[in-house]
Amino acid sequence: MGAHCSLLLLLIVLAVSPVAADTILLGDISYQPDTPITGLVSIFLDNFTDLADLGCSTSFPACDGIDISGSLTVTYQDSVGNTQSSLVSVPSTGPGSTPIYEFDPTQLTFDSAVLTGTIAPASFPVVDGKTFNSTGSFTSDILTTDNGFATISATGNEAGAIPEPTHDSLVVVVVMTLGAFLWRRRLAW
Repeated sequence: MGAHCSLLLLLIVLAVSPVAADTILLGDISYQPDTPITGLVSIFLDNFTDLADLGCSTSFPACDGIDISGSLTVTYQDSVGNTQSSLVSVPSTGPGSTPIYEFDPTQLTFDSAVLTGTIAPASFPVVDGKTFNSTGSFTSDILTTDNGFATISATGNEAGAIPEPTHDSLVVVVVMTLGAFLWRRRLAW
């Protein structure tokens, strides 16, 4: 009876334990210093989610065009040196390179930017022929003038892939199994 209870408890823990999610790169946002024609600095959204735009590759594995939309949070210093933040709405943008924010560098000094939002569709084919089921949202790394690029990634799991339990779940399972073993040995004494 004790072994059956231990096995049942182990199965319950595994069933409710969170699984490790995969991360997939969708593109990046990039900082483009002032162009000679306009004199403006631009931040571009580079959506690499189809074959024509670097997609369906090992670096950017999404094989269908995915629409990316959300909000760009820009932090900058104004002309008098005060730190400001601005929230810029980014409309649905398909594959390719699109400017999503432009500013006059004589009026403000760019510090950083982060893009967050949603993707559609949330599930899409990837380079290995499987389907990636994302959470439907994404986030970018922090874009600064020093790094010039910040990758955009989504989390989820590939359909057909067997997700692995997180490290914490494994520790719980090991401790519970050891506890059940010691408890059974104590009853046998």
